[in-house]
Amino acid sequence: MRRKQAGGEAAIHAMRRSSPKKTVKRFFSGRKNAFNSINRKTMLHNIKIKCPSLVTYADNTYSEPSNLYVNRSGSNKARVLESREGTTQGDPVAMAMYALGMSVLQEVIAFEKTKVKQVAYADDLSGAGKLQDLSHWWGLIQANGPTIGYTPNAAKSFLIVKPEHYDGAVNIFSGSGVVVTKEGQRHLGAVIGTEEYKKEYVGRKCLVGARGRCPVSPWPRPSLTQPTRHTRMACNIGGTSSCAPSRTSALTSDRWRNL
Repeated sequence: MRRKQAGGEAAIHAMRRSSPKKTVKRFFSGRKNAFNSINRKTMLHNIKIKCPSLVTYADNTYSEPSNLYVNRSGSNKARVLESREGTTQGDPVAMAMYALGMSVLQEVIAFEKTKVKQVAYADDLSGAGKLQDLSHWWGLIQANGPTIGYTPNAAKSFLIVKPEHYDGAVNIFSGSGVVVTKEGQRHLGAVIGTEEYKKEYVGRKCLVGARGRCPVSPWPRPSLTQPTRHTRMACNIGGTSSCAPSRTSALTSDRWRNL
């Protein structure tokens, strides 16, 4: 039986196997904290149409600003910030709600309209296609993304091309701010590109491990008694949403820095 892949792993393999043709290029769109800035009104409207079973929860949780509590240094008092946009990290359905909110942009940049094969995982958007098609696809993202809270960041966007197509790619994306490379780029915790770049990337990771900052192999399995990250929990109180940091152990060891 074939092993099922998790979402991030499936997204990586989808881009790697996008097409065997040499004319295909891979584009990874960078963004400015899109998960926390998606337009809530647009998101709630899309949920009412596309997923009615989620409407009650979404309205109770996101129709009013969420109270975010930030501890003040050196005191027991907390500052309350009202979060009016985006989804709350830690909310069990935040990923599903974000996907529904992004559906408007997905319809605009669909394969039928752009001829670009694409994969979206959370707020990481990637596409594969010909240079002219990718240029059109990128233009649509820039024009339509900010309306719903997805603001593309050209400086964090990468276009991976074959060496023979590098000059043409630089010419087409000239002035856009997009980084064009013929080597490779990190994507969702993995790396996509030439075999030489993959070996270099893994080598850098092994070098970091050799310096004692984190073990590479074997990697111990974390347990409930080991340090964990601070998390946020969302709950509905009196018709409004609030979230507060949970009481978890602080990360005091470099060994667990990357968990």
